[in-house]
Amino acid sequence: MPHQIFVLPDTLSIILGHLRHDNRSLAKCLRVNKTWFAEAVRFVWSDCEAGGRCPGIKDLAALSRDKCRQQLYANQVQLLRFIGELNFYPRPSYPELADRKNDARFHSEFVDIAFPRLKTLALCKPNATADNHFLSIRQYLQSSLESLFISDGLLSPNCFSYAQANCPRITSLSFHVPYSYGSGPEAPHLGETAFIGLLQRLQYLNRFVASGEFFQGWVTRASFATLSERPALRHVTLPLDEHEVSKSIFGVSTITFPSLFSACLSTSEADFKDIRFQLPGIVRLEIKVFGHSVSIIRSCVTFTNLRRLEVSFNDGEHCSVEASDLLKLVESCPQIEDLCIQPHGEYSVDALGTLTDDVFARLAEGLPQLETLELYFSNINLTEKSLLSLGKYCPSLAICTIPRMMVCLHNLIDDSSPNFFPKLGILEAESAHDLGPPDSHEGLAQEILTIAPMLDHCYIDGPNAESLMKAVDKAVGNRYQSSTW
Repeated sequence: MPHQIFVLPDTLSIILGHLRHDNRSLAKCLRVNKTWFAEAVRFVWSDCEAGGRCPGIKDLAALSRDKCRQQLYANQVQLLRFIGELNFYPRPSYPELADRKNDARFHSEFVDIAFPRLKTLALCKPNATADNHFLSIRQYLQSSLESLFISDGLLSPNCFSYAQANCPRITSLSFHVPYSYGSGPEAPHLGETAFIGLLQRLQYLNRFVASGEFFQGWVTRASFATLSERPALRHVTLPLDEHEVSKSIFGVSTITFPSLFSACLSTSEADFKDIRFQLPGIVRLEIKVFGHSVSIIRSCVTFTNLRRLEVSFNDGEHCSVEASDLLKLVESCPQIEDLCIQPHGEYSVDALGTLTDDVFARLAEGLPQLETLELYFSNINLTEKSLLSLGKYCPSLAICTIPRMMVCLHNLIDDSSPNFFPKLGILEAESAHDLGPPDSHEGLAQEILTIAPMLDHCYIDGPNAESLMKAVDKAVGNRYQSSTW
């Protein structure tokens, strides 16, 4: 007779929850008895994807002749994600995805099926949201829906109206429309009224993401004013470089996002100067800068609550960052935990002014809570002294990636002490001297782990860099093995 713990649904659910990503084991649990089946089936079918783990959308559709069984499994689905039509985006380098190109054909198999527990829906078929296909997808728009993602397609007014009436609990709303769909006689025009109507219904909306082509009908002051009034809104991602959004929406003092916690903005440096005052409470900010830029960091000093700042520069324009601006940022935003400044692709960012070890020490001293630091500058004069400053003033530092920082490992080890970097897990820099012969790297790796005991990845660019990295990986592996025993 089985122990009572294995027949109580509540405790059994907790146990099986640890196997939620192991469908092979869960499949065996389905065959134990009725109690185990009832609990295990929830985890097996909770995430249903096209081309993802088995079972998925394809397997659910194959049960169309056994509607009772199909509905039993559909009752457990909480995430339903369709893959886009690959005919529109050929990917010859991914032949294993070839069987996904007609995933939208499965919609007709689910017309008579309900998904009462569905929380996350991702529709990625270009014509799946068109008016003539609306009747085949409305079964997914359940009252339980919390996250709606539309990608590689066009959202029809009918779909908007239905979602407005039936999905009041949506907290996350995301759209990605390919640029090729934004114009032409066949592109439907979703107007201001439909968009505002949906937003007004979504009182719990806390995340809004729009990328790709932003339809002209949505880009109005009234639409964004309604969006800014959502009481729970905490994150927005907006392509402000498209359709002159920032000129028509931002810069208007009556539109602010007072409760916004995080934002991802694609914008120019000039437009960002206008919109920064409308995001007073931002804590996490990601900026994708288009065009020439020399003072984007200076504009960020407005956000005194900032904890994460990521700035990336696009388009291959000449971009630079003043050392004095970095110091102003540190002075105004001492709570920063994550700071990342990087170019796009193979382009580079110049560090202007005198970014020396002494200046860097002031930067490190001003950011005592720093956990992640990624600086991809093309010309800096930093040495291992800057790294020592980080160890001295930033005890929570976990990631340090400064590819152009010239580090002498022997000096770094000599000038530090055991456990000097208590939480450092990733380190990338450049070697100021020869790293020595490969047969000396095992000993060097051990010394590195002495000052950074939590290190998982270390890459110091230079001669024999690969050998040192392998030695560190081996030492890390031995550390885990010994700690396991």
